[in-house]
Parts: sequence; structure tokens; C-alpha cells
Amino acid sequence: MNPPLLAPLAASTLGTSGAFDQQGRLWVAHAGDDGIALHSSADEGHSWTPPRQVLPKPEAVEANGETRPKIAFGPQDQLYLGYIQALGKHHSVRR
Repeated sequence: MNPPLLAPLAASTLGTSGAFDQQGRLWVAHAGDDGIALHSSADEGHSWTPPRQVLPKPEAVEANGETRPKIAFGPQDQLYLGYIQALGKHHSVRR
């Protein structure tokens, strides 16, 4: 079985992460050319919401291995999304 969301994301699997919230909804964050897209599924991945871009403007996002976007949930149904912005040089800092 190939859920509909997974086929388009096949080329970017290193930049993808997922997590279930307290109600059992599956959330997937995917790093792409325009930043981070967020999708969710209430039926364990059989159907998905349309992708939502979560960054206010397009920016480069690190998406290799452990630098992929991360999803976490707070005690009152908050969704937290962590990511690393890709800057030109390794270990550079934006000022």
C-alpha cells in the first residue's frame, strides 16, 4: 500500500518527520523548496489534509538526517514545530 501523501514525498524522505497527537491524529512535517509543509490524517494515513505552508515566507530549511523538521505536542493540544534554517556556511549564525 502506498498512501497518497508518501508518493510525492519520496524524494525528500530525509526532510520528513511525523508524530501522533493525543487524539490519535497523525501529523507530518515535510521540508521542501518553499519551507515546511504540514499535513495531517485522522485515519492513520489513508487520507490527508491539503498541505499547509507553515513559514510566513519561503526560506531554506535543513533537511538531512537529524536536522529534519521536528513535531512535538504540548499538554493543551499545542503543536510545536522545530527546524534549522539553512544558512550559507556551516555553523553560521544570523545576526
